[in-house]
Amino acid sequence: MLSIRFEGGNPERPFVDASVTSRPLTFADLPALSEAARQTYAAFQVPRLRFWSPLPMQGARSAFVDASPDMRVLAAPLSDLRDREVPAGLSLRPTRDATHLPRAASAYAQIDTLHPAHVEQARLIDEDTLAEAIAAGTMFDVLWQGEWSGYAGTLPETQLGLPAQVVQELLLAPHARGQGLGTFLSTLLARHLPDDGRVLSGTIHAQNRGSLQAATRADRHDLGGWWFTPLA
Repeated sequence: MLSIRFEGGNPERPFVDASVTSRPLTFADLPALSEAARQTYAAFQVPRLRFWSPLPMQGARSAFVDASPDMRVLAAPLSDLRDREVPAGLSLRPTRDATHLPRAASAYAQIDTLHPAHVEQARLIDEDTLAEAIAAGTMFDVLWQGEWSGYAGTLPETQLGLPAQVVQELLLAPHARGQGLGTFLSTLLARHLPDDGRVLSGTIHAQNRGSLQAATRADRHDLGGWWFTPLA
């Protein structure tokens, strides 16, 4: 199945998404798939095709020549994530309202200034999604040494066919970064979320090495990811 999509909702950044395939794609499939995408969406002058592969990142780099990685899915059963020892002074409390959203926006702006590529890798949770997660009881303020230091929140969804709590936001404010605390946000979320057999799952940009390391160190597993290949 092919569909037209727009990266970040930007109409100037279209791509064709290949989804609901009957089997995993191989490199040999890409010429025919690319031709179908070009013909079907010629009016959009689409430069890229996106597809899913369950292969590990290095394996997919070798298997799909000229493709570039997009988002990876990292997940693990909530029950497997709860036992890691958490640093004293790091905790979560339920988020009550959007009071700290401007501080979160400022934190993103500071991170984007320090790491310009971050602008394309992650976006702050929007106010509607924040309100939905608060209503679901799955949105939390991160506290470090008693001070508001970020957000950690999910929504119950199905991802890759798995019943999951899907991460909507994992943010550490600049004053709490660089101390290895990001790994423990998955642990704390697992302890605070319902014990109903779901997995903790979320997408992380393949170039966001800090977030990938934090997730893997928390024992979340890379289940695969999306790749872009040029249509020109």
